[in-house]
Amino acid sequence: MATLWLVDPATLPKPSAKTRKIGRKPLFDLAGLQAAISTGVLEDDDVWLATRSSDEGLQVLEWTIGDLLGCVRCLQANDHRGAEWCDNGKNKWFACDAYSIRYDDTRRCRNPHSDVEYYLKFSIDENGSLTLIMIRVHLSR
Repeated sequence: MATLWLVDPATLPKPSAKTRKIGRKPLFDLAGLQAAISTGVLEDDDVWLATRSSDEGLQVLEWTIGDLLGCVRCLQANDHRGAEWCDNGKNKWFACDAYSIRYDDTRRCRNPHSDVEYYLKFSIDENGSLTLIMIRVHLSR
């Protein structure tokens, strides 16, 4: 499978004490990621909950990895909130895209009229394997 990176990760500015922001444009091909989920190329076993926060977020939401992937499939380009560096709590940094979506997790679809908004922050493995690296998943604050 072709890479889902839209930029060469080696060219990204490194995080600093001053800023973790990378930019406003997406780092990853969202449509390609969604196609990989829809066709079964990316499955539950290909998702790494890289932070305690992402694991706890799924528990609080009472979501499975499949539920999480269903939400990712519903994202649209205009849900993108920017790209930034994120630490997994073990001094490993990941370049991430952040999205927020008004989502009905009962019907598993977008709901623009909902008061409930979910926040997802993720990366894709740089080594060429298709691994979705979840950094954050929670209700918007």
